[in-house]
Amino acid sequence: MHSAYLIKTILFLWILGIVPGFVWSQTTRKDCDEVICIFSEQNGDHTQFHIQNRAAYDVIATLDFPKLRNLKPEGRLPVDEMIPAGYTLKTIALRSIDPYQDSGYQVSYNYLKTEDRSCDTKHLCITLKRTLDAVDFFIENQQDFAVGVILDLKQQENLSASTVLPYSAVVPARDVQHAFSLYRIERKKPWNYRYTYTHWRFEERACGPQNVCIITQRTADDVTFFIESLADHHTTLELSPNNLENYFPNIVPPFVATLAPKEHRLAFMLLKQDPNAPSGFGYQHRSRYGAIATMHDPAAIYHLPYASGTTHTVSQGFDGSFSHYGDLRFSIDWAMPIGTTVHAARGGTVIGLEASHQKGGDDPKLEGNYVEIIHKDGTVAVYGHLKPNGVLVRVGQRVVAGTPIAISGNTGYSLGPHLHFHVYRLKDFETVETLPVRFNTRFHTNIFLTEDQPYTAP
Repeated sequence: MHSAYLIKTILFLWILGIVPGFVWSQTTRKDCDEVICIFSEQNGDHTQFHIQNRAAYDVIATLDFPKLRNLKPEGRLPVDEMIPAGYTLKTIALRSIDPYQDSGYQVSYNYLKTEDRSCDTKHLCITLKRTLDAVDFFIENQQDFAVGVILDLKQQENLSASTVLPYSAVVPARDVQHAFSLYRIERKKPWNYRYTYTHWRFEERACGPQNVCIITQRTADDVTFFIESLADHHTTLELSPNNLENYFPNIVPPFVATLAPKEHRLAFMLLKQDPNAPSGFGYQHRSRYGAIATMHDPAAIYHLPYASGTTHTVSQGFDGSFSHYGDLRFSIDWAMPIGTTVHAARGGTVIGLEASHQKGGDDPKLEGNYVEIIHKDGTVAVYGHLKPNGVLVRVGQRVVAGTPIAISGNTGYSLGPHLHFHVYRLKDFETVETLPVRFNTRFHTNIFLTEDQPYTAP
C-alpha cells in the first residue's frame, strides 16, 4: 500500500516538473498568427521547435529566444529559415543544462515575404526579393512615360548596400529595373531596414501657339531643357528659367534661338547645387515666327501682288519720306482702289492676319488689317491696310505666288487707299529689319521698283 502511494506521489511531482528522469512526449502549439505557427515537441529534457508557414506565399521566418533559463540551444540563434508556402520546417532544439533545475524560455518570432510588392497611386511599384542574407530592390514603372526615381534607406541595420545611396535612375515606360541589393553583414545578428522613395515624370512637354514645344527632362541632379518646332517654317524662341531654388543655369539667360522647320535641339541645363536640399524651378517663354539674321534667298524674285495684266503705280518706294524709314526703310506702297484683289508675291505659309479693324486715317495709333506670310528662308512678307473683313486666307494655309490672299483697303495709318508691302527678317527677338527685294514685271525682270512709276503684272 505504501509503495503504491509512493509511486503515485512521484508521478504527480514529475507531471509538475519537480522530479526529472521520466520520458514523456507531448506536442503543443505555442503560438500562431495569420501566417506563422510555432510548435514545440518536448521529450524529457529536450524540446524541438517547428515553424509552419500557413500562407499561400513563401516567407523568411526568424525564431529567437530572448530569455532562456537552464536551457541551451542546439544551434545558432536567431534561427532564420526560408519556408515555402504551406510547409512546416523542423528548426532548433533546446536542451536542459541541469535536469534537476527549473527551466524556462521566452520565444519571439517574425517573418517577411520572400517577395513583397508595393505600388502607389501613380503606378510606381517597389518590389523586394529577399533571401536569408540579402534583399534585392526592383523598381517597376507601370506608366506610359518614363519617370525619374530616388530610392533611399531611412533605416539600415547590419546591412551593406551594393551601391552608393540614395539611388537615382530614370525608368522607361512599362519597364522594370533592378536598383540595388542589401547584404547582411553579420549572420548572427538581426537585420533591419526601412526605405523611402520619390518619383516624378521624367519628361514634361508643353507646346505653345506658335507650335513650339518646351521639353524638360529632370533627373536627381539636373534639369535639361530642349526646344522643338512643330511648324513647317522658322520660329524664334526666347526662354528664361525663373523661381529657381537650389538650381543654377549653365547659361546666362535668356536663351534665344531660331528653330528650323521641325527642328529639335538642346537649349540649356539647370544644375542642382546641393543634392540633399529641396529644389524647384520654373520657366517662361515666348516665340514668334521668323528667323534672326537669316539670309534672304538671292534667287527669290517677287511677283507684283496684283492680278496679271493690271497696272498700279508705286506711290512710296524704298526710303520713302512719309513713312518708309528706320525699320520700314525697304517698304513699297502701291496706289490701289479699295476692293482690289491682292495676290501673294511669293509662296509660303500664312502665319498671321487681322481683318477686324474698320478705320483708317492720319493717325499713327490707328491699326490696319494685314496678312503675314513666312517664306522658306525665314523671311516674312507683310501685306497691309486691307479692307475690313477682306482677308481670304487662314493661318497655317500654304500659298504659292499669285494666290489671291486679300482685298485691298484703307485701314490703319493711311492717307488714301493703297497696298503696303515689305519683307523683313528678325534682328533680335524684339526688332525687325526690312530687306530690299526685286520683282518681275511685264516688261522687266529682276528689278527694284521706283517711286511714282507704274508697273504691270506679267
